Amino acid sequence: MKKRIILGLSILGLFGLASCDEPNTNELDNNDNETTETEQETTDKIVVESNNYNKVNTTVYMVGDSTMCNYSPLDKYYYPRYGYGTQMDKYFDSEKVTFTNLAMSGRSSKSFMSESNYSTLQSSIKSGDYLIIGWGHNDEKYGTATYTGASYSSIDAALSDTTSFQYHLYEKYVKLAQAKGANPILVSPIVRLSSTNDYSGSTAHITQYGDYRKAVEDVATKYSIPFVDLTTITKNAYTELGYDEAKKFHAIFSGTDESSGADPNWGAIDTTHINFYGANFVAYQFAKNLQSTSSNLKYYAVNGKEKPTDSVLQKDSGYIWTKYESPNLSSYTPGENFATTTSGWYGTAFGNLSGNSTSNFFAKETSTGVFEVGSTGDKGKMASTGDGFAFLFKQVAANQNFKVSAKVTVLTSPKDNTQSAFGLMLRDDCYINITLQNTTLASTFGACGYYKDKAFFSRYNGSLSTTGNATALSTVTPNTIYYLTLEQNGQNLICTVKIGDQAEMTKTFTDYSLNAVDKDYMYVGFMATRNASIKVENIVFEDKGTNTGA
Repeated sequence: MKKRIILGLSILGLFGLASCDEPNTNELDNNDNETTETEQETTDKIVVESNNYNKVNTTVYMVGDSTMCNYSPLDKYYYPRYGYGTQMDKYFDSEKVTFTNLAMSGRSSKSFMSESNYSTLQSSIKSGDYLIIGWGHNDEKYGTATYTGASYSSIDAALSDTTSFQYHLYEKYVKLAQAKGANPILVSPIVRLSSTNDYSGSTAHITQYGDYRKAVEDVATKYSIPFVDLTTITKNAYTELGYDEAKKFHAIFSGTDESSGADPNWGAIDTTHINFYGANFVAYQFAKNLQSTSSNLKYYAVNGKEKPTDSVLQKDSGYIWTKYESPNLSSYTPGENFATTTSGWYGTAFGNLSGNSTSNFFAKETSTGVFEVGSTGDKGKMASTGDGFAFLFKQVAANQNFKVSAKVTVLTSPKDNTQSAFGLMLRDDCYINITLQNTTLASTFGACGYYKDKAFFSRYNGSLSTTGNATALSTVTPNTIYYLTLEQNGQNLICTVKIGDQAEMTKTFTDYSLNAVDKDYMYVGFMATRNASIKVENIVFEDKGTNTGA
């Protein structure tokens, strides 16, 4: 009976839970046939030197970040993101090996320990199993909840510091596996794609906070743990291939204009996350290079399995090309209802406005630094079929980290708890001088404030959801004060709501992308719709620098 790979058991995040189903597109054949001696000499095939190892049924657990994890549902990209953990089963004996992918997007060796997937690992892994440990991408993000430092004078110095990356790798993962009689395997993080073919710095995880590839290797060497150096493997492959070939491994947000052939838009590339082809390439390289380690898992690899080719690349069936141009704010001349004077902040209304007019909407500056945002007359909505609202916004670069906060006072409370909403929102796209009345607006966003008796709401792959703590409609009365904060930090969107003197509520959204429509910018701001209106003041915007992806 052929076993199926078990994908991420609870990949919690902004927009949905992971499925236990395999991706249903672009499948590669799993060829278990023996190869001839001549074929085994080919470097583009996996060569298992011994076929005499007594293989028994085993489970391989995987822990890591977005480069390893499952994405379900898949992004509506031209080439969606795939973690390499989702393709591992194609390169190992599926009759004997079950892969359980516990990797989670946006997590690090430290932050993963607070997730239910870590508890699952602790309770499920047993004697004879294997644990593939793949951290690094998010550990190197200084100033975040995921950060762990790796810069130490020696491995012993690192291991003596309970906050270090090396300490977490060994104490929280290697020892966990060994205590259960399981077999740990350490892997270093794959490189980030460089358009200049330069893999001497952060693209290869060498930062002022440490060399994260070397840190993994040091732990492996000290404790004689099997080690697969995916950093060097991908670095060498990318360098040899060159950018124009290596880019084919990566997720692509969008395609070109339908009239231009609907080809992949190589200007809209995700330099961190890999696509189906890239995931297969990395999984193949893991199985191939595992052969030079002491791990007995190497005997389970599919002998003679060939290296994948770019022939598996094809436009995802869920991708739909949409004509879009970033707003030209330098020439924007808003009407009275959307007039602002504070530099960098603009007013607009768009989406399903319950008509072709914006006359019932406003997002304007009433006095210096004080704004009013809202709608009247049952106009606009936040609904499963699409959104329409007034929006006071700031345009920020797609790779920018930032924090924005403000005091928000309710002027007109929501009329009901079905389509009325207000809050602080970060979204993929923004429109000026257009209502989009005949177009469903269902693009990605994360927000905090009020919608359907909840303090947090979001949309991903068209699906609208509420989450987090409740804030009852009966308490949202005129003059109610909300203190809203939104922080974009890498893959994490951290939202905070405090109503009056009540306890603060916080929600961290993870595993999302705001590049599917507008590849160059994101839009952060204050929205209100369907009879709700708010006063916004004391806005503070803090630039937190450039984010490097996963």
